[in-house]
Amino acid sequence: SFLREREKTVAIMKALGGTGRFITSNFAVIVSILGITGTILGLLISFSLQGFFPVLFRGILPGDVVPVISWSAVLQGIVLGGMVVALFTFLPLYRLEDVKPASILGREEIRSKRGLLYYSVFAAALIFSTVMVVWRFGEVKTGLYFVSGTIALIIISALGAELILFFMKKAAVRSLALRQAFRGLFRPGNSTRAIIITMTASITVISSIYLIELNLDADFIRSYPADAPNLFFLDIQPSQKDEFARTLGIKTEYYPVVRARIASINGEPINPQDEQRRVGDDLTREFNLTYRDYLLSDEKIIKGKGLYMDGWEGLQVSVLDTVLKMRGLKIGDSITFNIQGVPLEARVSSIRTRTKASIQPFFYFVFPEKSLKDAPQTIFSAVRVEKERIPSLQNLIVTRFPNVSAIDMTEMVSLFSRVMGRLSVIARFFTLFGVVAGVLIVISSVLATRYARIQEAVYFKILGARSYFVLTVFALENILLGIVSAVFALIFAQVATWIVCKKVLEISFTLFTGTSLIIILSAILLATATGLLASISVLRQRPVIFLREETKE
Repeated sequence: SFLREREKTVAIMKALGGTGRFITSNFAVIVSILGITGTILGLLISFSLQGFFPVLFRGILPGDVVPVISWSAVLQGIVLGGMVVALFTFLPLYRLEDVKPASILGREEIRSKRGLLYYSVFAAALIFSTVMVVWRFGEVKTGLYFVSGTIALIIISALGAELILFFMKKAAVRSLALRQAFRGLFRPGNSTRAIIITMTASITVISSIYLIELNLDADFIRSYPADAPNLFFLDIQPSQKDEFARTLGIKTEYYPVVRARIASINGEPINPQDEQRRVGDDLTREFNLTYRDYLLSDEKIIKGKGLYMDGWEGLQVSVLDTVLKMRGLKIGDSITFNIQGVPLEARVSSIRTRTKASIQPFFYFVFPEKSLKDAPQTIFSAVRVEKERIPSLQNLIVTRFPNVSAIDMTEMVSLFSRVMGRLSVIARFFTLFGVVAGVLIVISSVLATRYARIQEAVYFKILGARSYFVLTVFALENILLGIVSAVFALIFAQVATWIVCKKVLEISFTLFTGTSLIIILSAILLATATGLLASISVLRQRPVIFLREETKE
């Protein structure tokens, strides 16, 4: 924007004998000063924001954590600022070479040739960004996933923007104000595509975070079943079972738990290094085994003739389909478990799945009762009691059985809700900087095309249009940008939320139509308000003053 407004100055300098190197060096110094100033301002703002972090992270970090300035981070910020300025201002500076002295006579758009240098700088910017992301993640695979997802989002947004703009350019609109708004999107030097892509990407991320939070809240907190267990008892010893049942005084199910680790599958030892690189659950952790000869009410067999196979020799084990996400298994495969140093090999007799997501006990591995009945074990149980009775019942059980852990799930759900809410606020706080970037691009687009906008406004007024008409045209232009960005963002956010809910979190997915409409309206309002506020100086321009200045030139 800054350099576009100085194209006429560059043309005059060239007409007076200024060389391309002199002009480029001159503006490079100016841009460097602006870049350094921006970097310093960014650091000062970050210092002030750091004082707000104890409030932002309250309930997540220990209360005695005191924020301090990390001078290594400050140095990284300075280097990052310098690299960003160098990479993203090189092409606009290089573009000054294409400004001709003849530009003094007109305001035509300067078109640059996109040769090897252009694509080399573009590739350098991409490599730099990728290295920065991978470095901050500390893991190459996750960093590359993030970069790939970001690039995919940008490419899809760009293709969508091109498609919409193509139809807008061909559209036959009767309303004069709307027709002029459509043409304004294609104003020379306008950053329409950059605005749509940036706002789409930033709104997509923020909307996805918020929609995922709503789905988590709906699935785990608001939909907590009225008959679901809310008090869990762990580490009951087999010798305590009868006395514990009498003390509890509530009829319930008791689940034996045998702790074990997987040593090998089909004779192949588990590789800890490979498993630790896996995203999500892995086979190196300790598993809870159990034994029973029946299916739970929320289970069904998806592979196998029954829980166990008749006629098979040796030990059998039924596997929950969740395990298949960690390692592919089929009927007849062998799994060797390590139970307190004792190896136990069993063949997969069936594969189970859960028919619904519920707060009910479930186990990955289920054995016949005779197989594990004599193994070292504890007992697990869960009951549903009135919320008011929970504290007294907890105290009674803990007093009589000090080794038993009583967990109040209602408190856990409340704690989970508070933590999720706080994490969501933190994520939205930092993601808002992406929206700020979109707002700045809208403002820079207005500044870069300021002369063309003033010219349009003056011509409208000379031809008899009132200020209200000019305001309407500019408002409609920004409303169109907001609508396109918001609709794309909402579609991408819903798709991303569905993927995360179904494939990652394995919870139900809800559209939340009302919230989606609020997101669209908010994005439209943001784009419109930003564009109009940045256009105030244009709207105030008087035709006489503008024409007088043009005559002087």
